[in-house]
Amino acid sequence: MPDLLKSTCFNIIREKSRNLKKEIFVEPESINITLKSISNDFARREAIKDDLEILYKALKILQEENFIKYKLLELKILQEMSWKEVRECLTIEEGCNISDSALRQRLTQVKKRLRQIFHGLYKQL
Repeated sequence: MPDLLKSTCFNIIREKSRNLKKEIFVEPESINITLKSISNDFARREAIKDDLEILYKALKILQEENFIKYKLLELKILQEMSWKEVRECLTIEEGCNISDSALRQRLTQVKKRLRQIFHGLYKQL
């Protein structure tokens, strides 16, 4: 008896499942919403891509202007080094022996200059 009940339940579930698959209906409004979100995502990706290209150009200009300032930005922001490690790297590579507080101040100035370059390039587009 339990096997008969089990197989009957299985058959009923399978039949209901088949009927549900036949009755699937997608409302047109949900399709429009999905298409709009896809197009918005594409536009956002393109905008981010453009901003990244401008940022790379700005970093290149900064590197050409002053390599030590670029190196400071690279070590602290991109490589996420501690101030002590940044100071040691700059001392070894560039012969600059600067205090941590002076490095912090210079990094603030470098970020400000990078923003200026970025916005200048952005306005050109």
